[in-house]
Amino acid sequence: IGSNPISIAVHGEPTRDPRKHVIALFYRVEVDPDSVPIAGDDASEAHWIPLDEVTEEIIAGDHILIINMLRE
Repeated sequence: IGSNPISIAVHGEPTRDPRKHVIALFYRVEVDPDSVPIAGDDASEAHWIPLDEVTEEIIAGDHILIINMLRE
């Protein structure tokens, strides 16, 4: 669905996830707003959320830090 990926950040601090050491690679991609995301084996549903509607309560871990970077 996305095209023209641009690397935004890499987070790999050993303590960022209490379960285990996780490294996350964040990319920004261009998306056709009329495209429909499809849930995979890790999600029962998928849909687009405008950046200004994303809150810490609805996303996992420290991902809000990246969302806030994109908002700037």
